[in-house]
Amino acid sequence: MKKVVLVFNKPRRLLIIEYKQTLYFIMHAMKLKIIVMSIATLFSCQNIQKEECDLEKTPIEKQTLTQHNIDSIITYPRSLNVFHDKLLFMQPNASDKLFVVLNKDSLNLLFSGGSKGHTLDEFINLNRNYFSCTDSSFFALDANIEKEITIKNGRLKCIDRTPIIIPDALNQLVKTGIDSYIASGLTNGQEGEHILYKDGEYSFFGEYPEQSLQKEERFKFNFKSTVGRTDKKQIWDFYYYMNLIRSYDTNGNLVKEIKIKDSFERPQKNSAYESQCCYHKISANSHYIVALYSRGYTMSELYKKLNIILEVQLWSWKGELKRRILFDKPFDLFSISEDNILYAMCSETPNIIYTYDFNEK
Repeated sequence: MKKVVLVFNKPRRLLIIEYKQTLYFIMHAMKLKIIVMSIATLFSCQNIQKEECDLEKTPIEKQTLTQHNIDSIITYPRSLNVFHDKLLFMQPNASDKLFVVLNKDSLNLLFSGGSKGHTLDEFINLNRNYFSCTDSSFFALDANIEKEITIKNGRLKCIDRTPIIIPDALNQLVKTGIDSYIASGLTNGQEGEHILYKDGEYSFFGEYPEQSLQKEERFKFNFKSTVGRTDKKQIWDFYYYMNLIRSYDTNGNLVKEIKIKDSFERPQKNSAYESQCCYHKISANSHYIVALYSRGYTMSELYKKLNIILEVQLWSWKGELKRRILFDKPFDLFSISEDNILYAMCSETPNIIYTYDFNEK
């Protein structure tokens, strides 16, 4: 009590001096915090690794795919995924049998399942571009709801569902953690290049590499294929209309940017759909990223002409170009297994599966 009395009985001038001193220390601390944050931001920007990859330094190999004729019920394949010892095909346009499952080694049909509807085990709008898995289950995207699915006794069973709510469509969604996801930014080109969705909340991060365009055109010209995994602390963007790949960490920090030097010249167009593509589709395991690389084709041509043979590039997760391959047959669906086997298919000929072992040269 004595201390309290002494404090409140101090002369008014002394109280004013102490107030000014306290205010000075608070303002000084705030300035120091701002300086530290500015230095941290500057240091973060300086930490972005910027490199150039000259494609001519990695000669193109010509390799042959092994062809396997199969007897299956695959009719409308739109994606091919490796789920441990199985190949899982998605057929979102089919009325039933949305999933067809084959043995990865024998390529024999194991079972098919999944139908359209509103129950837990049914699908309203199956997204062909989304797939992730655990040791015992896999994840599929039904509109904006992620469903965790198990396979037991030749049947698909949904054991969990997670709504992913953002104010736009989900594009290029990848799963980076238990309740953590990264998607492309808003289709109106506003805010950041990516959306981080974590624990039911979303935020924006990243700047588009091409800033000159506005609104929807900015989104279209900066479109990319994004790859990420729950066992990786980063994602990679492979850009459709720019010779560029970039990597963000899962906190939204840009960590690496690689400009691709290519002797092939692409004429500039006013529309993204008229522009010739660079990167197209990608797939990854824990070792490598497989990317299709285009020279001289627009996106419209790539989706209409399925007999186009594209260059296959093999990248490490560190951003090292390991191989460039031109195979002898075209394909538009593919996936790489953990033992580095490429499984591929041309969706127009679903009775044929191609394989290639990246471990051999």
